[in-house]
Amino acid sequence: MSELPLPTSVVYPGSAGSYTSEAAERLYPTLEATSAGSFADVYAAVHDGSADVGVLPIENTLAGIVADTCNLIADGALAIVAETIIHIPHCLAGVPGSTTTGVTRIHSHPVALAQCRVFLDGRFEEIGAPTTADAARIVAEQGDPAWAAIASPAAAQRYGLEILESDISDHLENMTRFVAIARTPLDYTEGVAWKTALRLVTGHQPGALHDAIEPLRYHK
Repeated sequence: MSELPLPTSVVYPGSAGSYTSEAAERLYPTLEATSAGSFADVYAAVHDGSADVGVLPIENTLAGIVADTCNLIADGALAIVAETIIHIPHCLAGVPGSTTTGVTRIHSHPVALAQCRVFLDGRFEEIGAPTTADAARIVAEQGDPAWAAIASPAAAQRYGLEILESDISDHLENMTRFVAIARTPLDYTEGVAWKTALRLVTGHQPGALHDAIEPLRYHK
């Protein structure tokens, strides 16, 4: 596979300490990745040339596709050039001295909340945040022991929170796939196994999806 020149700037959404920042560091360990704000800000930074590469989550084993990312890259203006898969060990984190029984309000990214339904069980007020790291930052800044965040252990440590509960995902095999997007796609190399992202719209009739993907069965 032909590789792109090593990028000089990498951006990710949300605050430092997010799972996406971890993915960016794993994909580009020699570079200092920086936050670009929202998912849309990451896309815009790469699209207009402010950054060479952006890293976004695209799929989770529990919650499915990350719609925000899929919607942004649907026009095909940017290409997926790399990917990595990271284990997501969600924890419940609160300010020092807080307890799980005293928590009434939980902040996190909506996908993270969806991954912890068994733990949440309707017991808390759920507040969406741009990323899990932003949730940890918000809880730390508020300083209220009744507030907590679902985030990574790294984010909890970064923002001075205590881990109240560990591994609270509905399934321990909670994995998220992250992709790197760039303006220039990789060059096709014959004989190399490629992974292709396919987006299509079918007609609204029985069997439409089957008819669309069945040919793939015969072209391995």
